[in-house]
Order: sequence, then C-alpha cells, then structure tokens
Amino acid sequence: MGRAAAAAAAAAAVRAPNVQSSFAVLFAAGAISAAIGDMMATRRRPKASRFANLRFIALETAALWFIYGVLEALMRHQGWAAAPNLAAKQVVSFICIMLTAIPGGRFWWAPASNPEAASTIEDRVHGYSRGGELVACNFLAYQVFDTIVSFHIKELRSPLMIAHHVVSGTLALWMSVSRRPFCQYYCIFFGGVCEISSIFYCIISYSYAVAGLSPAQIRDSGHAVATGSGYHAQGILLCKVLFLMSFFWIRVFLFIRHSRDFWTDAKALVRDPKSKYYDRFRACVFMAVNLLLIALQLYWGWALLLAAKKTALGE
Repeated sequence: MGRAAAAAAAAAAVRAPNVQSSFAVLFAAGAISAAIGDMMATRRRPKASRFANLRFIALETAALWFIYGVLEALMRHQGWAAAPNLAAKQVVSFICIMLTAIPGGRFWWAPASNPEAASTIEDRVHGYSRGGELVACNFLAYQVFDTIVSFHIKELRSPLMIAHHVVSGTLALWMSVSRRPFCQYYCIFFGGVCEISSIFYCIISYSYAVAGLSPAQIRDSGHAVATGSGYHAQGILLCKVLFLMSFFWIRVFLFIRHSRDFWTDAKALVRDPKSKYYDRFRACVFMAVNLLLIALQLYWGWALLLAAKKTALGE
C-alpha cells in the first residue's frame, strides 16, 4: 500500500507543471517583445507603402504561428503546463500585447516620440501617423492570429470573442493598409494604450493554463479561482488587483473619454458636405463599432466587479 502511494505521488510530481520554468518562458518572451516594441517606436522610418504593410503583417502573423507551434510542443514535452495549447497561446498573446501596448503608450503619452501628433480634425481622421500605422499593423497581426487560434483550440471557440477579433481586425485593416489613412491617430489609443490592462490579464490567464483550468471553469468561478501557493498565489492576486484598476482607468474612463473625442471628429466628417461617401461610410462604421465596444467594456467591467466580490468574500 505504501509503495502504491509513493508511486502515485511520484507520478503526480511528474505530471505537475513546472511553474518556475513556465513563467520564466512567459516573462522572457514579454521582456524581448517589450524591447522590440520600444525599438519599433523609437526607430525613425519613412512612410511605408500598403504592400510593405501587408508584407509586414503577413510575416508577423507567420512568426506568431511559428512561436506558438514551438512553444506548444515544448510545453507538452517538458510538462511546463497542464494545458500546453492554452499556455502557448497566452505567451504569444503576451508578445502581441507588448508589441502594441509599449509603442501605444509611448506615442500617446510622450509627444517627443510622436512628431505627427494631430492637431486638427483632418489630421486626426485622415492624417498619417507613424505610431498609429505601427500599432495598427501589430494589432492586425494579433487579431488574425487570435481569430485562427480561436477556431484551432476548442476551449476558445466563443462566438462573442471570435466576432470581437474579426471586427477589430477589420478596423485595423482599414487603419493600416487602406489606400487612404483613416483614424490612425485614434488607433494609438484604442489599439495600443488599451492593451496595457491586458498585460495583467494575460499573466492571470497564463497561470490558469499552467494549472490546467479550462475557460469554462474560470467563467463559472467568475475568474475568482486561485492557482498555486505562496508567492505565486500572491503574485496572481496582485495581477488581479492591477488588472481591475487598469481596466477601469483605461478601458472604461479613458475609453469613454476618448470615444467622445472620436465622435466629435467623426460627426464633423459625416456632416461635412465636402467629404466623400467612402469616408462617411467608414466613419459611420467606426461610430457603430465604437458604441458596441463601449457596451462590451461596461459588460466586462460589471463581470470584473462580480469576480472581485467573489475573490474578496473567498467564494
């Protein structure tokens, strides 16, 4: 009986994910991608053609899939995560978030990094923005990867999230490879700055994947489940607090504030008799999607408050 118990304990130890190694992979990938994102933001480059942007997006998407495949196989072989496909997906998402959040924050809050900062309605709507173009290209590659991987991984086949990826990707396509730039200025905030709060959410989701918790289990618990012990559990709790704070600051308060600015510019464009039908159509589409995204942020915010309540009460 003692031997059987010892064998079972040994087998469980083998199956248990190596938390230290798995999180080392996540943070190493995040640090490298943050450095690359900062380099992209600071490097001066001439205005790219539509073909160059498409090529960049295609190469980045292929690179993301290559990284996902390598990490998924490595995590499965090394036993770094109980759900290697979900964990690998979160690492790639972490890379994408860094590639959009770091340049987005730099261009939005550091005027010296954004020489094309818009000062007129025409500049904000149709003006070229190096920062907006870069964020839009990285964001589009992220949405293409996220859409495909959502079909690839059964646990991620949520109609709401797939629709969110498709719509967001379509808007990013208009902002990155359109024959005439559209709202590249606002892309810096909505496609870049808004991803800052996702940094903490990605770490939380990664910890769930390492522990082998399915998205269904996480949703049923209201995202209040705890994983790990000691410093690991405290770190995840800290990420939850930081995510809650950054979400309501960026994705609720600032999101609504800058949506108001966007609506002011978009309405002026729609009402301008000199504007073309193509531009009016895009403005109306962006305004409609913006309303849906505001509703989505408020819905997610309410869900986060319920999750915070469960965590605080220890339910």
